[in-house]
Amino acid sequence: MWNKSNKVFNAEDALNATKNDEETKWKDMNRNQQIKFVIILIAKLLGLLSLLYFFVCSLDLMSSAFRLIGGKITGQVFSEGSILSNPIAGLMLGLLATVLVQSSSTSTSIVVAMVSSSILPVQRAIPIVMGANIGTSVTNTLVALTQSGNREEFSRAFAGATVHDMFNWLTVLVLLPLEIASGMLYRLTGAITNSIDLQRNPNSNPEFLTVITKPLTETIIRLDKKAIQNVALGIADPDISLVKRYCSFKNESDNGTYVLVPNEYCPFLFAKVTWPDWVLGLVLLIISTVLLCLCLLFLVKILQSLLKGTVKTVIYKVVNSNFPGIFKHFTPYLAMLVGCVLTILVQSSSIFTSTLTPLVGLNIITVERVYPFTLGSNIGTTITGIMAALTAVSTKELKNSLQIALCHTFFNVFGILIWFPIPFMRLPIPLAKKLGKTTAQYRWFAIVYIVSSFFIIPTIVCALSLAGWYVFGGVLGPIVLLIIIVVIINVLQTYRPTWLPSGLRSWSWLPRPLRTLGWYDEHLFGKQCCCFCCRKLKASPETTDERCKQRSYSTQRCGQGGFHALDDYNDGNSPIFIKMADFNSDKILNLIVITDQSYRATHTVDYTPSIIIADDFNNDKILDLAVTSQTDGAASIVLGIDDGSFRSGTSLYVGSYPTCIISTAMERRASQWPIRKGTADFNVDAKIDFAVTYHSSSNVSLLLVNENGTLRDEVSIALDTQPVSFITTDLNSDNKAELLFVNQKNNSLSIYAGYGNGAFYKWTIFTSSRSVTAVVVADFEKDGRIDLTITSSGRNVLSVMFRDDNEAFSVQLNRTVGRYPSAITAVDLGKDIKLDLVVINRSDNTMRVWMNYGGHNFFIQNKVLNRNHT
Repeated sequence: MWNKSNKVFNAEDALNATKNDEETKWKDMNRNQQIKFVIILIAKLLGLLSLLYFFVCSLDLMSSAFRLIGGKITGQVFSEGSILSNPIAGLMLGLLATVLVQSSSTSTSIVVAMVSSSILPVQRAIPIVMGANIGTSVTNTLVALTQSGNREEFSRAFAGATVHDMFNWLTVLVLLPLEIASGMLYRLTGAITNSIDLQRNPNSNPEFLTVITKPLTETIIRLDKKAIQNVALGIADPDISLVKRYCSFKNESDNGTYVLVPNEYCPFLFAKVTWPDWVLGLVLLIISTVLLCLCLLFLVKILQSLLKGTVKTVIYKVVNSNFPGIFKHFTPYLAMLVGCVLTILVQSSSIFTSTLTPLVGLNIITVERVYPFTLGSNIGTTITGIMAALTAVSTKELKNSLQIALCHTFFNVFGILIWFPIPFMRLPIPLAKKLGKTTAQYRWFAIVYIVSSFFIIPTIVCALSLAGWYVFGGVLGPIVLLIIIVVIINVLQTYRPTWLPSGLRSWSWLPRPLRTLGWYDEHLFGKQCCCFCCRKLKASPETTDERCKQRSYSTQRCGQGGFHALDDYNDGNSPIFIKMADFNSDKILNLIVITDQSYRATHTVDYTPSIIIADDFNNDKILDLAVTSQTDGAASIVLGIDDGSFRSGTSLYVGSYPTCIISTAMERRASQWPIRKGTADFNVDAKIDFAVTYHSSSNVSLLLVNENGTLRDEVSIALDTQPVSFITTDLNSDNKAELLFVNQKNNSLSIYAGYGNGAFYKWTIFTSSRSVTAVVVADFEKDGRIDLTITSSGRNVLSVMFRDDNEAFSVQLNRTVGRYPSAITAVDLGKDIKLDLVVINRSDNTMRVWMNYGGHNFFIQNKVLNRNHT
C-alpha cells in the first residue's frame, strides 16, 4: 500500500524520511503530561509482558489439550510396525502425530523411547522425525489466523508463518529420497556416535521457560508425560488416562499382599473430574483457544500503540537492516544464531515462531528477516533434543537416542545449506509470500491449506500404506507424476512459453474449477462467508470507492492507490493488451482485453489488434476506442455507445508495426518494437488526435480526428533520428501540444513545439552522456510549471529536471534505479497532491517506487520483483 499520510512503508529509505506529526515530543510536554506518559508507558509494558506470559501458557495448555484428544491414538499408531516400514507413511505419521499432540518434542520423545528400547530401528525412525519437523510448524500457522480480520496483516502474517512450512517441505522433498536411496543421515550420525565416548548426564536438559509457566499451567491440568510413551512401547494399557490425578500413593494390604493405592489428589482444577480424556481435552482446547486469541488480540493492540512513529522506525531499522559493507552478508547468520539461542531458552520452536508471527503481520519484521530466525529456531529445537537424549539410562539407549537426535539436527543443517546461503535458492520466501497473498484474497483457503496439509493428506497416505506397496504406489504414483508435469508446464508458461505447443501456453481450455480459486469462492466458500458486505459488494450500484468502503477489511486502501482482486475471468486465448475505463458511464471501471483469437468480445475488428487507447474522440461524452493493428499497419476508431457496446468507425493505414501505446501519464510496452502512439489535440479544434511512430522509420504520423470521430489523412513529421519513445503534453502552457521524443541512438531528448494547426518545429534538445530510455512530464513541485524526468539505461539513473523562473530546465536531482530502466510514469500514489514516480527496470525485473516529499526530494518507497522481463 502506498500511503504517505498513514506512514505505511516497507523500505528503509522511506522509514528514514517518516516523521509522525501526531506525536508530541517529550520536551513539549508539561510535568503532568510527562508523568502521565511514563505511567501509561509502564502500564503498557507490564501489560505486554503479562500478555506474553499468558500467551505462552495458552500454547502449553493447547498442547496438553491435543495430547488428551489424540495422545493415546498416537502411541497406538506408533506401535504399529507395518505402517512404519514405509518411509513415506512414516513421514506422514510423524507429521500427523506432531499435529495431534501439538508438540514435536513429544512425538520425537516417543520415537527416541522406541529407538532406545530397540522396538523401532533408527533407519525407520528418521522419516518420522522429518515428519515431526513439518508438523511443528502448524502452531504458528494457526496463530496467523487470528490476524485474518485485516487482509494486509493476514497476508504478511500467514507468509511469515508458512515460510517454516515451505522450508520443511522443500527439505523433505530433497533429503527423504536421498535418505531412502543412500541412508546418508543414518550413516553420518552412526559414524559420529560410534567415534565418541558417550557419557550419561542426567542434568543435561535444564528447564528455563517452563520454570515460570509451570506454576500456572499445573494449577489447571497435569499430564503423565510417560503414559504416551508407555502405550507406544506396549507396557501400558491403551485405556489408561493421561491425566495425573494423584500425587501420592500408599501401601495397603490386601490378603497379605501390599498394593499401591491413591492417597492424595494433585492440586489442579480438573483433578477430580471423571470425564474421558478426549472430553476433557476438548474443554481444555476451547479454554486455551479463547485465551490464545484474547492474548493475541490485546498483544497486537498494545504493540500497535507502542510501535508507531519514531519507535517503529527505529525497531524496524534495527531488526531488518544489515551490517555495513561486506559484513552485510553475515547479518542473517546472526539472526539465525539469535533464533537458535532463544529457542533453546524457551525450549520450544513453536513458542518462538508463534511469537514472531504477529510481529510479521504488523510489518515490524519482514518475511525476509523472519526466515533466518525460523531456521535458527529449527536448529535450536534439535539442540534441546540432543540435551534430552543425554539423559538416557544406559549406554546403548544413549547411543540410539543420540543418533536419532543427531539425525534431526543434520536434517535441518543440510536443509539450511540447500535453501539459504545462495540468495536465489531461498525459495521458501517467495512461496510463502505467494501463499500469503492467496490466503489474503481467499481467506477460506487458509483453513483448506491447514486441514489438507496437516490432516487429510497425511491420513490418506497412512491409510494407503496399510493396503501394501502396490496399492500405495499405484494410487500416489500417477498423482505425483501429474503434479510434477503441471509444475514443469507452469514454469515453462512463465519463462519459456515458446517451448510449449500453443494449446499448453495457457490453461484457458480447462474448466474454470480446475484452474482458479475464484470459482470456489463464488459457488462454495464465498457463499458461506460470514462477510455479508463482500457478497453485497457485487450487487451494489454505488460507485467504486463507496463500494470499496463497504468492506471492513479494505477501508484503509479505498481511494489510496490500492486494488482488490475480486475474481478471475476467462476471456479467451492469447491476451495482448488491456485497458480499463468507465465505458458505460456507471462510474464503475470496466475492462477491455485484446486477444488475437476469439473471446466474448463486444466488438470485432477486421484485423489482429495490438494496442488500444480509450478516449472521447467524437465529443459525445462516451468513451471510444482507438485500435491499431500490428500486422495490417492500420489505425481504427471504434465509437462507443452509452450501453457500453461499440460500433465501427473508420480505419486508416499508418505504417508497419504500431505495437505500443503511451499517454501523458502512463506507458505500456506491448512488444519488443520501440513504437509509441500518443493522444493530444494537435490542431486545437477541441477534438482529440493521436500520433504514431514506427520501428523502421524516423517519421512521425499525426492522425487528426473529424467532428464525427472519423480519421483524416495523416500529417508526417521528419525527425533527425529514430525515436524509441515519445509523449505529448503542453510544456509551455500555450494550449498547444508539444511532442517529446526519446532518441536512444544519440542519447538525447528532443522537444517539438506545436503551431496549433498540426505542424511542429524543433524547440530544444537535451543530451545525456549515456542511453536515454524513457521520459515523463509532470508538475512535481506544484508551482504551475511542467518538469521533466528521464531515465538512462547506461547510467541506470533517473534524472529530474525542474523548470526555473526563466522557463529553463536543469537537472537538480539524480537517483540510482535498477538495471536498464525502460519505462517511467508519474502518479499520485500517496493521495497527498504530490506526484510520485514509478520506474520499471527491464534487466533485473523490478519496479521501484519513488515517493515525492516536496522540496526536490524523492525517496524510494518500495521495490517489487516481477516474474518476467518488463
